[in-house]
Amino acid sequence: MPTNEGELSLIPSERGWFVSLDVMGQRLPVSYGDKTPGVLGLKNHGNTCFMNAVVQCLSNTDLLAEYLGLEQYKSDISQRRINGVVKTEETSQALGEVTEQLAALVRALWTLEYTPQLSVEFKMIVSKYATQFRGNSQHDALEFLLWLLDRIHEDVNSSSPSSCGNDRSKTCGKVHSTVQYISVLVFFRSSLTCPHCLKQSHTFDPFLCISLPIPLRQTSPHMIFTLCLQLAPDDAWKCPHCKQLQQGMLQMSLWTLPDILILHLKRFRQVGERRNKLSTLVRFPLTGLDMAPHMVKRSNSSQHAQDFLYDLYAVCNHHGGMHGGHYTAYCRNSVDGQWYGYDDSSVEPVPEGEVCTRGAYILFYQRRNSIPTIGL
Repeated sequence: MPTNEGELSLIPSERGWFVSLDVMGQRLPVSYGDKTPGVLGLKNHGNTCFMNAVVQCLSNTDLLAEYLGLEQYKSDISQRRINGVVKTEETSQALGEVTEQLAALVRALWTLEYTPQLSVEFKMIVSKYATQFRGNSQHDALEFLLWLLDRIHEDVNSSSPSSCGNDRSKTCGKVHSTVQYISVLVFFRSSLTCPHCLKQSHTFDPFLCISLPIPLRQTSPHMIFTLCLQLAPDDAWKCPHCKQLQQGMLQMSLWTLPDILILHLKRFRQVGERRNKLSTLVRFPLTGLDMAPHMVKRSNSSQHAQDFLYDLYAVCNHHGGMHGGHYTAYCRNSVDGQWYGYDDSSVEPVPEGEVCTRGAYILFYQRRNSIPTIGL
């Protein structure tokens, strides 16, 4: 680390962001020799591989890493206190603790100042607010990711978050808003068609990620992002037009897309009383994922083709079976453009051709035309 006295800053650049040192009002780039900012492993503190893999993916989410590294979240937390969202002093003191610890961890990875104590403190704060992650048991990385994103939302947003659904396969982290600087919400349009009058009723629901079934050979790519269901008799719906109870046809399709698109591959399947893991190789593009064919067609849309193109920057992998699994991450570093494999403390370069594996579990894509919205 540099010996000059001054303040370290994380600075957005065209390739992502870099570290600079503020000395006497002048910003000077920091050199780390042959080390690349952001390329550090995390110590496993007893089955915390699920946590480490998620943190590495979020650390390489440029928009979020800048928001945390530049400490923009602090002004949002202060605004919550000013707005009177926090009612008690005890709650006020607790506000932002999870986000603060995550920010310290991400910042340390990018300034190469990480020590195992930082991830110990992060684990302790997580355990304080989420009893399900206490102890040394293995947990689902997706469950932790959704909890963490929702917790950041609670820490920094002035509006009260909606309660998340218990059925993750349906809601997958449903919330109504998120960090104002970072767009991670997908909006689905649910369309109910009355079989009697053929009129449609539409509702719009936000989700933190899209859960995708592992596709069968005969499954077309479009059907993966579109769900069409015939309502059962017990779910009869009263048509607002003809005022009759009907077994309508429900269709869910994509309405809007975020800057950060999170895709969850549903590798765990319930078969009778047993849950099985699917190790099917799902091929996904590293660049140029085109979501345009999967969107609801709107005649008055002003969006351009670039708005629907996404590039992969991180993958959370699950290795092993249901009862003895391990999590790792592949992340593309925004400074040198290189892919790295993160296996707890171990970090190795990974060729692009090896990023797509049978263990891919959560995919992180960034909209190609999205740019950092956080200024200096």
